[in-house]
Amino acid sequence: MRSYFSTNRVLAAAILGIAVITLFFACKKDNNGDDAPVIDEQDNITIAAAAHEGASDALYNDLFETAAGVIATEGLEARTSETGICVPSIMIDNVAPNVWPKTIKIDFGTACADNHGRVRSGILWVKLSSPLTQQNAKVVIRLDNYKVNDIKIEGIDSITNLSGTAGKFKYSTVITGGKVTRDTISWNYSCDKTITREEAGVYSVEGTATLSYPNGNVAKVTTIAPLIKSLSCAWIEKGQAKIELNNRTGIIDYGNGVCDSLASITVGDKHKEIKLPR
Repeated sequence: MRSYFSTNRVLAAAILGIAVITLFFACKKDNNGDDAPVIDEQDNITIAAAAHEGASDALYNDLFETAAGVIATEGLEARTSETGICVPSIMIDNVAPNVWPKTIKIDFGTACADNHGRVRSGILWVKLSSPLTQQNAKVVIRLDNYKVNDIKIEGIDSITNLSGTAGKFKYSTVITGGKVTRDTISWNYSCDKTITREEAGVYSVEGTATLSYPNGNVAKVTTIAPLIKSLSCAWIEKGQAKIELNNRTGIIDYGNGVCDSLASITVGDKHKEIKLPR
């Protein structure tokens, strides 16, 4: 995604280099016993939850990516508008150099389109404790009637720089009070993940997420093998995540390190190869 903002993009590239995916597919198997329809239903519910986790991950990472365009320049220099691209309104409570904390208001109005077809609306309130490159720097992003392509996203994203070793950039991202609403479907969302720069241009992500549904279903997602993404590839290239819901367990497998768009998910005796979007 091209930034809304100019000047130094090194920080933004570092903290935003983790690919996110949206998974959606349906599958059905033959009923071979009295309990087969129930098993099918539970498997497919788990598969749908995996899709929702992918969508949630994508939406909240896009949220951080959008805010990071401002953070990378401390929000002090807005990029000039390009044809067909909306530049949001930016206000900062304190523009004095080396004076912290700073609160930045990013206002997308009622419809602000980027060059990748994403239309944002609403406001991001971003509070930055200190320059994000400093160890223990914290960023808190609060959402105010914020939507992406008419999908409403709620909650607070708290980011902390965990870097302690030179060249080993690491940060945590914690979503609290999260909720995703699309049309008549909604789910509450929380996560606690850590992203680490393993080597130049290569990143890994580990952590957990929880999705809670109005009907009482709760899905828990855990990384069981670090998800690996290089800046030179459009997709996650390696790693696995486990999803658990109603005593059913699914495994999402992103491959063995080859840069391609293929992944697979296994739930019970169902195995499905899927193609990941860019």
